[in-house]
Parts: sequence; structure tokens; C-alpha cells
Amino acid sequence: MNHPSNENIPSRSFSYHAFNFTFLLLLAVFFISLYTVALLKSNSRITLSAAVERNISCSDAVHRAISSRLTRADFEQIHTKSDMNSAQYRSLQSYLNELRSLNSTRYLYTAKRGPGGKPIYLIDGLDLEAPDFAYPGTYLEEEMVPYLEAALSGKTIHSQKIIDTTWGHIFTACYPVIASDGTNDILGALCIEIDMEDTYRSIEAINRSSFGIAAAASMIAILLIVISYFYTKKQKSRELTQQLLLEQTAKAAEAANKAKSTFLFNMSHDIRTPVKRCSLSSTIFFSFHRLRITRYTLKKPPSRLRKVLIPVSSWFRLPWKKNSSIFM
Repeated sequence: MNHPSNENIPSRSFSYHAFNFTFLLLLAVFFISLYTVALLKSNSRITLSAAVERNISCSDAVHRAISSRLTRADFEQIHTKSDMNSAQYRSLQSYLNELRSLNSTRYLYTAKRGPGGKPIYLIDGLDLEAPDFAYPGTYLEEEMVPYLEAALSGKTIHSQKIIDTTWGHIFTACYPVIASDGTNDILGALCIEIDMEDTYRSIEAINRSSFGIAAAASMIAILLIVISYFYTKKQKSRELTQQLLLEQTAKAAEAANKAKSTFLFNMSHDIRTPVKRCSLSSTIFFSFHRLRITRYTLKKPPSRLRKVLIPVSSWFRLPWKKNSSIFM
């Protein structure tokens, strides 16, 4: 039977330690990757939250600055492009344009429901020559309708995420304009849109990095699973081989013990038979020799012995002469 030589032990030990080192290294890289992805995701959320809070503060400040100047006439007397010539429109439009240019506000305008209940622009705070300037009566873009509808229902709404529109990535805030004459009528809405392109690019860069690191972590996880599978398979094969080797060794030992017992039994039997014969022969020989010595000794018993034997013989009522042949 072939047994594994001791020369393979250092090689196996080196392979075992190399596997452990590689496995632990990959596992450490995997957990570091997961931690990095978690940090990047957290950083992305913090960046977005900080930008939203900053924009909310800015839009609230703009709303406070302009809300006192908005009157019922600004919503009920301006409807179409022809109303742009009125002093009321020009004054408010100039003020909105000036206020917009003082901060990072991209769009600042008032709006209301037009004919048919669809939201329309009233006064746009952009420059009159701007290519995306909205004239009174122009329908609002679909992206902004939900926010305007919420404001017209009496709610102040701030977008909590970056809004992807056809004109860029923005933050929006819409405030209901309530009549100050005591009626509390909702006249329309004041909407503020703040550019968030820089924030969007920053978050996208973070997300791309997170995706790349997550993909690398996934590959490492798959690699760890594959390595663990093959190592477990190899370990099981080695254990099975060792088990078979142990079983073969046990069977061989059992066969050797059985052969040894058979051999010792046969040897004992072969040795015991002549010894018995020798013992019997020696017993017979010594008994016969002793008998001859006894016969020789008693053939002519001494006179003292005769004196002892005759009374004994007479006591047993055995005539001496008849039994004297014993001593012959």
C-alpha cells in the first residue's frame, strides 16, 4: 500500500496558507468595497440633502421678498401677451427679473389656471429677449404641472429631489398666493426654479463610482464563492481519500491480526502436541523406571521392613507368601 510521503507535507502546508491568505485578502477587499459604496451612497444623499436645504432657504427668502407685492390685480388683470404693455406687468416683471439675478434662481414666475383649467404663465422674471421667455397665457410644461397644482390647492411644495426637465436639472418650489383682503382666496402661485446642474453632475459622478466599486465587489464576491466551492470540493475529496486510506489500513491491520492469530494458533498446536507426547513418554518412562527400582528394592526386603510388613499383611489377612509376588 502506498502512503503519502512526508515530502508532500510542506507543499500542502504552503498551498493551505496561500489559499487562506488569498481568501482573506479578497474578503478584506470585498468588505472595503462594500464600505466604500456605502460611504459614497451616504455622501450622495448628504450632497443632495444639503443642496435641497440650501435651495429651500433661498426660495423661501425670495418668496418672503416678493409675496407682499403680489396683489389680486396681478392675477386677475393679466391674461395674454397683450397685457405686457400695462404698467402693472412691466413693474412686476422688472422686479422679478432683478430679484432673480441676485441669486442662483434660474426661473421666477407667477402662474394660475387659464381657460379650461390648464395652468398658464402670467409674469416671467426672465429677460424679455431670452429665448425661453414665457409670455402671459403660455401653457406650463408638463413637468411643472404637478407642483403648480399642489400650490393652487393651498400647499407649499418643495421638490426633494432633482427634477429632470427638458431645459435641465432643477429644483423647484411653488407657493400659493393668497389674497390679502381677508377673503383668503388662492389667486395663483409663485414658482421658483433653481439650477442644479452642478449638484446633478457631482451626484452622478459619485453614483458612477459607486456602481463601479459595487460591480468590483460583486466580482470579488463571485470569485470568493467559486474559490470556496472548489476548495470545499477539494477538501471533501481529500477527506474521502483519507477515509478510504484509513479503511484500507484498518482492513489490512485486521487481516494482519487475523493472520497473526492463525499463525500463533497453529504454532501453539504444533508445539503443544510433541510436548504432550514427550511429557507422556517421560512420565511412562519415569514411572516404569521407578517401578523397576521399587521391585528391585523390595525383591529382598530388609529384615526390619519384613517385620513391619508381616503384621500389616496379617492385619489385612493376606498371607505373605501369596502376596510376596508383589515384591518379586
